[in-house]
Amino acid sequence: MLERFSATPDEAPSALRRPADLTHALVAEALGSGVLTLLIVAAGILGERYAGGSIGLAILVTALAAAAGFAALARTLGGVAGAYFNPAFVFSLALSRKLPLSHALLTGAVQIGGAVLGVMLAHLVTNTGLVQVATQIQSGPPVWLGEFIAAALVVFVLLKLADVAPRAIPHIGALSLLAVALATPSLSLANPAITLARGLTDSFTAVRLPDAGLIVACQLAGALTASLLAWWLFRAEQRG
Repeated sequence: MLERFSATPDEAPSALRRPADLTHALVAEALGSGVLTLLIVAAGILGERYAGGSIGLAILVTALAAAAGFAALARTLGGVAGAYFNPAFVFSLALSRKLPLSHALLTGAVQIGGAVLGVMLAHLVTNTGLVQVATQIQSGPPVWLGEFIAAALVVFVLLKLADVAPRAIPHIGALSLLAVALATPSLSLANPAITLARGLTDSFTAVRLPDAGLIVACQLAGALTASLLAWWLFRAEQRG
């Protein structure tokens, strides 16, 4: 299976190298997912609090925190957390048989768990309690289409870079997150774990849990589309 992955062993993300110690990979995924969610939710709360009523400025602050946080975490944890804190990417890795199904399920679970803890920590550091129930509506065709496209773009970028230039993922991946955060209505960052965890905050980045479920479905559909497109476009390179 590893011969299908063209990166050298030293450069290949851990999810694709299947490390002997799965525990380290799972802890790294949970840690990265939790810290990334903490940064996003806390930035949204503080951005809204101090932006003087400017929603655009609050969105920009949140998007920049997401991109910067991803770049830092992917650079430091990417050697162990090869799924890059995103269940949509885990889904694509499992579809392409680059990650065993059992590992994929565990990875997705710890990513979601880490994101939930990240929301709680964001509330604590911004003095807004611990857990809330989201009431903000994020629904409708524009939101669904935006999240489908965002997830397809982010997963497509990660799949290609993981194959040819894994060391570029922190930088190019961060730019893709910044782009989709600024261009999509729900600010869900093409990440199902973060999307679901935002159902536990009623702050700037909140998403009602029923809406979050539909958004996650759109994200997974985008990830599936990206996987199929990447396979079709680059299969000649893979054969070579």
